[in-house]
Amino acid sequence: LALCTLACAVERPRVAVRTLRAGGAAPPALLSSPHVASAPVAAGSTEAALDAASRELRAARLRVRRTVDGLAASANAWGALGSPVFHWALVLLFVAVAGGRLTRAEGAIDLPLGRFVTDESSSYLPGAVEGPLYRGHSGLAFSASGFSGETVVDGLDRGPSAVVGVYRGGELLAEQRVYPNSPLRYRGLLVHRASDWGWAPKLAVETTSGEVLASVSALIDSTLEESAAVGPGEVEFTAPGRAPAVIAVRIPYASREGSRGVLARAVTLTVQRAGEASRAPVTIAEGEAAPLFDGLHLRFAERGSWIRITVADDRSIPFIYGLFGLACVGLLTAVLFPPRRAWVAAISDGDAMVRLHAVVRHARSDPGFRDRVAGAIEAAAAAYATPDPGSEG
Repeated sequence: LALCTLACAVERPRVAVRTLRAGGAAPPALLSSPHVASAPVAAGSTEAALDAASRELRAARLRVRRTVDGLAASANAWGALGSPVFHWALVLLFVAVAGGRLTRAEGAIDLPLGRFVTDESSSYLPGAVEGPLYRGHSGLAFSASGFSGETVVDGLDRGPSAVVGVYRGGELLAEQRVYPNSPLRYRGLLVHRASDWGWAPKLAVETTSGEVLASVSALIDSTLEESAAVGPGEVEFTAPGRAPAVIAVRIPYASREGSRGVLARAVTLTVQRAGEASRAPVTIAEGEAAPLFDGLHLRFAERGSWIRITVADDRSIPFIYGLFGLACVGLLTAVLFPPRRAWVAAISDGDAMVRLHAVVRHARSDPGFRDRVAGAIEAAAAAYATPDPGSEG
């Protein structure tokens, strides 16, 4: 299909150039029947008859040129550009799509609300793909807020949604509420909201003085059935000057308020320090802290939630939209404003009479254009009409 389109794209400009030259030589059919119009003109010469026809054709809003054989008239000559624009836009669209496949990347990110996640390889879930010519992630940051379990648009529930923003160095570049069929677009980035979402309790490791050494949002899947506990999620804290510790987080189903309810007001954790056995589970309410070791505490800082977004980094997207729009413009131009041409020849008929012959050629049958040309020829003949002597007195 691309090769066929390319072949047409190479040919169409030559046709357009011929059309824009207002017709050139008249076709052989001009001097043979049937004609669109053929009328005797009582003019003293073929030049006078052609001058009269030229005036009337211009009055009919046609572009007229003199040729070796007579006159060449045209309407919507610029419409000849529609077809080459359409075909070349399609060719470039094929190139943009193919190039986009080679240079794009796509993957999913679990985005806690109120937290920033950088657009880099480590932020994506397993299964992310990168094209062989992909030049690297943007380094921009994503953030989400305003989570809603139900989003009603035009009377229809679109499901969970959140306001997703794109940032560079703290500067907001683009922001939009994202839900199915309503992605956020920023240059080559296309951000969709995936169906997965869940809770994200923020846990912080603090000293006795309240200094926060490390914090993380534990992503808890909210889509599990009642038969399973929510989790487990393992969070590793490495505080400066301290040995690393692993905190395994589990939130029992009973602590939640229904399959789509709010996050439980408490989390149950099992804490295991590197090289040591697991400790007994501990339950921490929101805003409270539990002792860890070495004077450290683990605080359930705040409840939160997360959404899964899919990010497509495709620099070809703006070009694809632009070329698609250009192809539509070219197609509409070719269909709605096809170029139309007419040729007029003057043949001496003796006794100071000249006969005007006209023929038309256009992309589609257009009685209106044929009538305009025929009317111009008849008007040129009427301009030289002489009164009938028998009608006087």
